[in-house]
Amino acid sequence: MTFVDWARFSVDEIRSEGIDGARTAAIEFYFGARDKLSFLHKFANNVKTIRVNETTAQLRNDTETEFTHFRNFHNERHIVEDILQSVEPTDTFWDVGGNIGTYACLVGQLVDEIVVFEPFPENAAKIRRNLELNGLPPDAVREVALTDRIGTETFYVDPRAEAGAGQGSIVPKDEKTTMNVECTTGEEMVTNGAVAPDVMKIDVEGAELDVLTGMEDILSCGDCQLVYCEIHDTDWCNVQNLLERHGFSVAVIHESTTQAFLRAHRSF
Repeated sequence: MTFVDWARFSVDEIRSEGIDGARTAAIEFYFGARDKLSFLHKFANNVKTIRVNETTAQLRNDTETEFTHFRNFHNERHIVEDILQSVEPTDTFWDVGGNIGTYACLVGQLVDEIVVFEPFPENAAKIRRNLELNGLPPDAVREVALTDRIGTETFYVDPRAEAGAGQGSIVPKDEKTTMNVECTTGEEMVTNGAVAPDVMKIDVEGAELDVLTGMEDILSCGDCQLVYCEIHDTDWCNVQNLLERHGFSVAVIHESTTQAFLRAHRSF
């Protein structure tokens, strides 16, 4: 699609669909520009180093999406800093929605054990490679969606998604390709031998409440001390109320017009 074609398409979409049309036009522009500039990442070193304070991790950048993810890491740096400053060497860290393993590779160097949940096969494979690259165990990856039920779930992902894509979700979305993925609950994971988390990060594109509902017994037992949760187009109050009901104090540490990152620490 040329720029002129995109401009005509955008005008038609906005006229017919309003705000939704503007959103569609913006998405088309992003993917079009990304495709046209895709050659840039080929000139970059395919292994990038991320440093947060004194902790470093190496991440592969084999796709344009991974390259963009690395460039945009500054948006999440302060969240990672908070996690790194809060964990203890004896902690178990659960990364729910692992993407390419950025959080896991950094936090994993400071804690006793990590467990990474990532149902999108391309991302799960990349997490394993990145964990190995950083001397961490690749078998920490669980290629399942963590939710409030056990079985098989429909997973929605953009048809142009590749390793590094972060928009996949079990929450139904328009114009998405679907695939079936295995799903389970946090409580089932612990019943089957997984170590319960002391610290947890959740980024699951709208399914946050389902993840937390599926591990309420874990949250109520007192072992989990910190939950970092990105909220996507959902009812923030329900997530906050659930965490507070299980003894957490909740604060917003990052907020935009469509999402927020909550930090919940155990208060009793």
